[in-house]
Amino acid sequence: MVVATQSLLEFALHAQPDGAFINALYRGYQQIKQFPATPYVDALPPETVWQYTLTRMARDKRFPDEFSGMAPHRQYGYLHWFNASTNTQDKDFTRDIARVFSGAHHLGFEFIGTYGELRTDTPVADCNYRAQVAWARDPTLDYDSFRHLGHMADQTL
Repeated sequence: MVVATQSLLEFALHAQPDGAFINALYRGYQQIKQFPATPYVDALPPETVWQYTLTRMARDKRFPDEFSGMAPHRQYGYLHWFNASTNTQDKDFTRDIARVFSGAHHLGFEFIGTYGELRTDTPVADCNYRAQVAWARDPTLDYDSFRHLGHMADQTL
């Protein structure tokens, strides 16, 4: 797959040098053979963004420490949380978000997307989305401070 996209990514970056071109792997670090080696990263231009699925990685109690050691490269993360397809739409993920967003920051991730298809008009969904914004802005935020801010907040953090 990497070889098949080399020319395409080079062309895309030449045509749009400030674009974000994402190569989605649809897997987490734990599924990469010979981890933490990432020879595939060097096969594409360094501006390429590599998107990893963090859902299973994040469930590992050893996250993020177990997943340290990869060579620096542009990384986005993706989570399958609080949505109907995983039957988690009513689960409060704020503690998980605190752990995963700060851990992903430690691992060098620039961005985390979530497959969350819910509107924010339910208290749980609103809190989950607020938590993502809070830890994306400040990965060092502690959980108790967020809860205090969350209860005092209007519609913004």
